[in-house]
Amino acid sequence: IAARDCLRVLQLVEQVAASHCIAVAQGVVLRERVGGGPPPEQLRPFLDAVAATSPFIDEDRALDGELRTLVARIQRAELPVHG
Repeated sequence: IAARDCLRVLQLVEQVAASHCIAVAQGVVLRERVGGGPPPEQLRPFLDAVAATSPFIDEDRALDGELRTLVARIQRAELPVHG
């Protein structure tokens, strides 16, 4: 039971991480639009990878497919990270 619970927690964390990736990418674009300047170059590969899965959200749309795809990319470690 504990292993199943742990797996479910990990799945939920991946879903939250995917949502946060989209939120971060949105925030960076919005900041740029109001004159906040471009993001650091180290962040560009990550932003481009997120945008390839979930383009900027300028109108309300269903995101469930994009979130599922982003979760799968997280699971396969396809998003570039800086560390």
